[in-house]
Amino acid sequence: MSDFVEGQGIPAPGTTTPSTRDETVKTKPEPPREKKRSSIGNYKLEKRIEGGKAECWMCRDERSDELRFLKKFPSPKMPGEDERIVDHLRYEAELKRCEEFLSHHLDISRVLNETTIGNGSLVKPLHSFWHESSFYKIYPYIAEIKGLSSTNIRSLLPHQRVRLIKGTLLALRELHERNVVHADIKPENIVLAEMPIGEVTRLIDFDDAYFDEEPPPPSVLGGTEDYYSPEVLAYKGFVKDTSLPLSLGKQSDLFSLALTLHEVFSPLGKRPSWDGKDTSDAGFQALNGKKVNFEDLGTQIPLLEYRLKLCLLPNPKDRPRLSELLSSCRTNVGSSL
Repeated sequence: MSDFVEGQGIPAPGTTTPSTRDETVKTKPEPPREKKRSSIGNYKLEKRIEGGKAECWMCRDERSDELRFLKKFPSPKMPGEDERIVDHLRYEAELKRCEEFLSHHLDISRVLNETTIGNGSLVKPLHSFWHESSFYKIYPYIAEIKGLSSTNIRSLLPHQRVRLIKGTLLALRELHERNVVHADIKPENIVLAEMPIGEVTRLIDFDDAYFDEEPPPPSVLGGTEDYYSPEVLAYKGFVKDTSLPLSLGKQSDLFSLALTLHEVFSPLGKRPSWDGKDTSDAGFQALNGKKVNFEDLGTQIPLLEYRLKLCLLPNPKDRPRLSELLSSCRTNVGSSL
């Protein structure tokens, strides 16, 4: 049973410990890294895990003795008593920001942990909490796991490629049926877990997730720039395009998904090229009317690959629906348009 509801609340003014400010403030030193065998709340750290910008650990829940995956966020930082004394208004603003940050993550966790939808394709957050000045999230620990991009794709037969793509689509459908946008679809966040029935495609990392058409403020919206959809670029103010919708939703995930699947399954293992030369800034290239070169993914289902290509259209309203992509997977391998 998930334990995210036990997330620690925000300490009352005057009871927080001194801390560093947000990482954007350069006058304060970076907080120390955690140490092996130390504890964060009820979790004892056992093994450091590579996790990009975040500090990640394999840890043990001291209550259940189960292994968990712990992630320490680099920001935001809980303001401390020293900051309340120096600048009370800033302290209150930062405290409110931290309250809202925790509330949002708990709301996403509650929805993801509803058991009435899905087939277990999501590695869901279990616990979100503040400890001293830092924010932490706990996920299930999966020992036998590897990234989709680390699979030997070239050796896969067409039906094996379709199975992996379909598994990814089913995982995304499980998320979207909960009215949640992932917001950071990329190869590293699609993994294969070894289960009794064989390898299963699973979707991970919901740290940037938000509810459909309810994104956080542009300055807070996360994700990975190389996989931004055109509407994300417009929302964050990188481009001005009045033809794009003002809200962000599930169709943005499909743009990122098409880039991801092309990167994983295309012969050269790269994102699509635009006008035959540029593989970067896909959202900008789509908005500028550049022609995308979508390579053969080896599925032998032209309809599926054609619809994935259409997911790179600049306007989300023109992209296929997730249900259409899934229906394409049921097409017989080798059929044509």
